[in-house]
Amino acid sequence: MKQRVFEDKHRDFWKVLEDLFNKKIKRDVELNDNFPSMYRNLCKQLAVARGRNYSPILIQYLEELVASGHQRLYGRRGGAEMKIIRYFQKDFPRMVRKEWRLILFSHILFYLPLVSIAVLIQYYPDLAHMLLPTDMLMQMEESYDPANGHFEEVRPASQDFMMWGYYIMNNVGIDFRCFAGGLFAGVGSIFFMIYNGVAIGGVAGYITQIGYGETFWPFVCGHSAPELTAAVFSGACGMKLGFSFIMPGNKSRLQSLKDCAADAMTLLWGTAFMTFLAAFIEAFWSSSPLIPVDVKYWVAGCMWLGMILYFLFMGRRRGSE
Repeated sequence: MKQRVFEDKHRDFWKVLEDLFNKKIKRDVELNDNFPSMYRNLCKQLAVARGRNYSPILIQYLEELVASGHQRLYGRRGGAEMKIIRYFQKDFPRMVRKEWRLILFSHILFYLPLVSIAVLIQYYPDLAHMLLPTDMLMQMEESYDPANGHFEEVRPASQDFMMWGYYIMNNVGIDFRCFAGGLFAGVGSIFFMIYNGVAIGGVAGYITQIGYGETFWPFVCGHSAPELTAAVFSGACGMKLGFSFIMPGNKSRLQSLKDCAADAMTLLWGTAFMTFLAAFIEAFWSSSPLIPVDVKYWVAGCMWLGMILYFLFMGRRRGSE
């Protein structure tokens, strides 16, 4: 086959590949799905051009196409990893800053009752029994009683893994209620944020008031930063969806919900990671008696500070935020 006939036969095919590599064709699902076979055909055409001693210009052109195709095909191996890195470097913290008003509102709903109830119980101990079930308080009292001595026991690794799974299920349940409650016009998320704040504040205040703080606070401080922040973010995501439905602005309610769902999912992926991280810390670090209490407090403080700095400064463009 003469070179001119060869070029005429495959010119349209090369043009499609060239446009694809230059991103003139952005989203063609069928083209992307068939790309591996297209790349193999391109490699065969390059081999034919070399074997028939076609012009160096044509061979160089096909070599460049093959190189671009190789990068597109095999560069995908690192695509997922790069997307994850980009997400935590840029997308997640930027979305937190973008939704700062809603996240601040969620923090107030959660921490205001938490801190208020915990402080009030120190002056009015009976308040804990008015807010929380007696059996729940008794269970917490038994769990954190220093006389039990189980905080001084070193658990086997198998039990740590089992507790990791338990903590994951518990944390996911809390986050899911905070998020899913937003489907009821955001009211459900507001309720669960306040409820969780009251419950956690009630338990913390009660355990501290009866003198068991020496076992309670060293245990909870280590995983508090990612666990509590994940709950707050989940509530913010739920409220975002709920508010988008009842206040769609110039959009239709369905379109407003779809647009907000994309932003909410950007927050939820990071929230899920924080939930798993909190459960891991709780199972393997918080419960360990081998770690000095002062070290646990110091690390907890560093985690809170690091998380605040991360959301404030990570992923910023100069002069754009």
